[in-house]
Amino acid sequence: MQSTPWFGKHFNRDRYYLLLTFLHFNNNDNLPAADHPDFKLHKIQPVITDLIKKFLRFYRSHKNILIDESMVGYKGKTPHLRQYIPNKHHARFGIKLWCLCDSTSSYTSSLKSLKGAADSGDRQAEGMTYTLVLRMMEVAGLFHRGHHLGLDNYFTSPALLYDLYGTHVSATGTVRRNRKGLPKSVTSAKLDNKHVAERKRGNLLCVSYKDGSKQPVLLSTQAKAGFCLSTNSKGKEKRLPTIIKL
Repeated sequence: MQSTPWFGKHFNRDRYYLLLTFLHFNNNDNLPAADHPDFKLHKIQPVITDLIKKFLRFYRSHKNILIDESMVGYKGKTPHLRQYIPNKHHARFGIKLWCLCDSTSSYTSSLKSLKGAADSGDRQAEGMTYTLVLRMMEVAGLFHRGHHLGLDNYFTSPALLYDLYGTHVSATGTVRRNRKGLPKSVTSAKLDNKHVAERKRGNLLCVSYKDGSKQPVLLSTQAKAGFCLSTNSKGKEKRLPTIIKL
């Protein structure tokens, strides 16, 4: 069912390779210097730009959205883009993407390729990840629409959540303990199991929660302090911090 006999009937392998030789999506006369951040994706950038426009045109995201990584399996001759990530079982070799997705449907609204070390050239005072999140949200036109953004600890920081809140975007995510601006009374707290340490400054809530051997730290401009009851798939109620239930 997945065979493609049409191609073999209409041209042979050599003809196919010849077509690939002359297939271009961008003008090579405008190719940036090899050390420029845009060099690595220049040849296919028009395709990516057009895809993102189509993604945004045909779908409007629900309230809850997220930014996370995705790996596109690929073993072609692009060492400047291809990466090896051993814990990605479906595609250990490939091109790493950051995707802005709808939490309800998993629909991708925008994406950005991780182009390697050169990508760090556009860092600003708050760091590359801070800039990346704001750019993706801006490209997708999701500011000032009341969305709630989920993040992992690669992105989450107090500065980012404060600035997102200023654009009417609330956010929640795990955060690394060494991020600037976190209260030491939370990050260094030694807790008994199922206990929390919480601090709030303005609209930003910081929570550390002891769950067995793990004690993650989380930030949110959406959650309230305290606990709530959550029902698992077996119908059993469990007491969890409100920020976890989000």
